[in-house]
Amino acid sequence: MKPIPSDPALLRAVTVLADLPDADLEWLAAHGTWLEYEHGEVANRAGSPADSMVLLLEGELQARRPETGDEVVFRAGAGEVTALLPFSRMTHFVAETRAFGTTRVVRIAREVFPEMLRAIPVLEERLVTLMTDRVRETTRRDQQREKLMALGRLSAGLAHELNNPAAAAVRAAHDLAGALSDAQRRTAVLAERLGVQGVLALEEHLRGLEPPAAADPLARSDQEERVAEWLEAHGAAEGWEWAPTLVEAGVDNACLVEMEEDSDGALTETLGWLEATLRVRQLLHAVEGSTGRISALVKAVKSYTYMDQAARKEVDLHEGLESTLTLLGHKLRGIEVKRDYRRDLPRVPAYGGDLNQVWTNLIDNAADAMGGSGTLRVRTGAEGGRARVEIADTGPGIPPDVMGRMWDPFFTTKEPGKGTGLGLEIARRIVEEKHGGEIEVESRPGETKFCVWLPME
Repeated sequence: MKPIPSDPALLRAVTVLADLPDADLEWLAAHGTWLEYEHGEVANRAGSPADSMVLLLEGELQARRPETGDEVVFRAGAGEVTALLPFSRMTHFVAETRAFGTTRVVRIAREVFPEMLRAIPVLEERLVTLMTDRVRETTRRDQQREKLMALGRLSAGLAHELNNPAAAAVRAAHDLAGALSDAQRRTAVLAERLGVQGVLALEEHLRGLEPPAAADPLARSDQEERVAEWLEAHGAAEGWEWAPTLVEAGVDNACLVEMEEDSDGALTETLGWLEATLRVRQLLHAVEGSTGRISALVKAVKSYTYMDQAARKEVDLHEGLESTLTLLGHKLRGIEVKRDYRRDLPRVPAYGGDLNQVWTNLIDNAADAMGGSGTLRVRTGAEGGRARVEIADTGPGIPPDVMGRMWDPFFTTKEPGKGTGLGLEIARRIVEEKHGGEIEVESRPGETKFCVWLPME
């Protein structure tokens, strides 16, 4: 950085100053600091006091936030006004700004602002308009970036959620070919021994089987051992391999005795046919369950994003909450989810996709706070013409010094790269500014509760 000579005429390159009288430009030139930055040189450091307005004469300034690494989050070129503007509430620069190419600027110190607006009154309206436009654009960009980060988190989780059932379906389909061939061969052998009517009689036993309710693993193991011992005692050399399949289908020793009576001396062939047939059925159920899980996840994605639907419509809050819980299932493992829904809650006029972003931020934060164990409670209700959604967790609570800053943009307690500090601030904007609602938080050790109120009309 080095000083350069002042030249009021150069200020006409700045759009908002282009039509000012020479006297006004001379005033600005006299009260500004004229500087030149080399390519890559730092103009403003993140966290440093916001102490001046910058008029760009030549070159470009690029801003990067610490949490975004090399991503350029803002750029200003020749002819623009950037950094601190009059009436702005910014106290510190949130990004590091560097020169791109040789860059020449004029810096107007904060202390000069009141005198500047008195000397050049027309600048007040122009700079306020400029600030309003900048805030609107920055808000839009930050919201878009937070949405993309949320989408990235959901995509990673969704890929994991889809991978498990997809892999299970592939394995089951692969095993099914061999199992089906084995079942057909054993059916042919059994039919030769017992005849078609004999096989049909044995199939009656299959129709009456009911898979047992989830049992204690130790009790299930004991049952498998009893069945395996019975099979071995009756000449089935593969009994220990067959026992898990039979027990999973609901076969017990009493059932085996009945099948022995109907086997007409072909017990070994009957038992082999039984195991092969049940294995085919179980693999088919595995394929059905896995593909059903994939279908449910796809449906949740469509519901979450409100694809093929108008941006604002009457939405079912429960549907949005359930879609969000489904997509965040990978983060909720080990966490008990309790639902307390008011099922007769009317639909509310809302932007469904935006509300789902609110639920995502709140549930994601709750999961992080609990660290993989605890209880997440989701409750809905209505009061005073407004719908109420509560999302509570049993985490350690929010410290008092954080409570006062948690709604501030870019404030985060997460490690760098894991949070932008925009999630709660954007959730507040969506609820309050876009829907005319209200969002509140209560916290103490062992319970943090966010409450979202939304007008039902």
